[in-house]
Amino acid sequence: MTGERQSPERNLSYTDFILLGFPGLQEFHSLLFIPFFCLYLVNVVANCTVIYTIRVEESLHSPMYLMISLLSAVGLCSTNAIMPQMLLGFLFHSRRVSLPGCLAQMFFIYLIIIMDSSVLLMMALDRYVAICKPLHYVDIMSKRLLVTLTLAALIRGISVVCPMVILASRLPFCQSNVIQHFACEHMALVSLACRSTSHNSILGMVVGAVIIIFDTVCILASYTSIVHTALQIASGSLRRKAFHTCSTQLLVMFFMYSSSLFSSIVYRAGQAISQDMHNLLSAVYLLLPSTINPIIYGVRTKEIKERVLRSFRRSTNAIMPQMLLGFLFHSRRVSLPGCLAQMFFIYLIIIMDSSVLLMMALDRYVAICKPLHYVDIMSKRLLVTLTLAALIRGISVVCPMVILASRLPFCQSNVIQHFACEHMALVSLACRSTSHNSILGMVVGAVIIIFDTVCILASYTSIVHTALQIASGSLRRKAFHTCSTQLLVMFFMYSSSLFSSIVYRAGQAISQDMHNLLSAIYLLLPSTINPIIYGVRTKEIKERVLRSFRRR
Repeated sequence: MTGERQSPERNLSYTDFILLGFPGLQEFHSLLFIPFFCLYLVNVVANCTVIYTIRVEESLHSPMYLMISLLSAVGLCSTNAIMPQMLLGFLFHSRRVSLPGCLAQMFFIYLIIIMDSSVLLMMALDRYVAICKPLHYVDIMSKRLLVTLTLAALIRGISVVCPMVILASRLPFCQSNVIQHFACEHMALVSLACRSTSHNSILGMVVGAVIIIFDTVCILASYTSIVHTALQIASGSLRRKAFHTCSTQLLVMFFMYSSSLFSSIVYRAGQAISQDMHNLLSAVYLLLPSTINPIIYGVRTKEIKERVLRSFRRSTNAIMPQMLLGFLFHSRRVSLPGCLAQMFFIYLIIIMDSSVLLMMALDRYVAICKPLHYVDIMSKRLLVTLTLAALIRGISVVCPMVILASRLPFCQSNVIQHFACEHMALVSLACRSTSHNSILGMVVGAVIIIFDTVCILASYTSIVHTALQIASGSLRRKAFHTCSTQLLVMFFMYSSSLFSSIVYRAGQAISQDMHNLLSAIYLLLPSTINPIIYGVRTKEIKERVLRSFRRR
């Protein structure tokens, strides 16, 4: 059923629901998309960075860091259980969810919350053994125990959450099918039932309280023993290290438990608080801990922080700083993960460049061929959607190239004959066949360039056809001027990129320095020339820049 309201006397139950998000802010949902999408990106990047750093750095394969990695993995699951559907609701008003889908989301939300708490409990045990029983640490905190504890945490979570979900699934939902929330939270769904929900409310409160109280007592007992032992350590540096470790984990624990318990109490007792405030509190305890945790551990854990900073210094930002440092200070060494990261960003940015040109062609097509519908079609919402689509396209195209390159054995040499970690420059060092890499790189480049070029040319062909029918000579000249500017930028970028790619694979007789010079042309010059072209050929930008210079 899809109606909004229905009489309980009909004894029927809704089987699909509508998630309202923030009910009092419906007209601002498009704007709310921006901060929540930024939060989602920070969450994914921060957690992935911690997981990847711990995975590739062998010195971080101790139980403590593996547990931090597990906490980040749980954080990723938490975000992906909620955020994608929430963001789609904000942007496209895609809010409908079936009852089984709603119950499944509820199950994963609370399972992940309990897993979060369980991992903090495991980390407290790890620190207790490391500081209070250091001689037995290797024997006690084995990988086998880590796997056992993880499975126990998973079983505990499932056995605790299943009764809540089963009890909720048996309720008749005949009051309404509108959930005043951005996710299928327990009480948000249960409140729609048309019979007493006291058992559900009590069970939810008891489960939350028992988990939080039990885990908090165990963690505090562990850290009390740690503090007592640390105070007896003669070495000041070891004592400070012990307190630093404790304070980091207690900070994470306090942030997660306090936000969760406060939100749960307010939901059941705070009747005077608006629904939007309830939802905001839910967002705090459902989304913020999984975003903050990797940042806290990244900033306060020396080994992780140093490894991440070293990777960033060596890889991203994306070409010029490292290239210039190499010229000036002979600072040329780069790790394999850092090199692959730079490769990823180089090609992602190239594809984003092409995507933006495609978006600009669409904008000019609508402005000239459908001027009366321009404001309706080219909205900020469409711009955000196209930008996200371009980003997703770039990531999905570049990732296979990077993954394929990462699996190669590089035993010929560790000297890259280039100023950056370009795809073929790195791949050429492998000591097995790289034909798949070469073909994939060529196909990706050709498909992106051909597809985007065909779409752009089709757009500008329609623009020229429409412009030729315009009676006003000034409007016709303006249309041609706009087209010629963007076609100039497009020709410069695509021709240099395609020519360099072909020469790298086919031009064996050309010197390495010439290869590198061609790479510099397509990697660096377009981003330098584009603002100059638009500055010189776009009247409004040119006049504003000249006016600023005259004033100074």
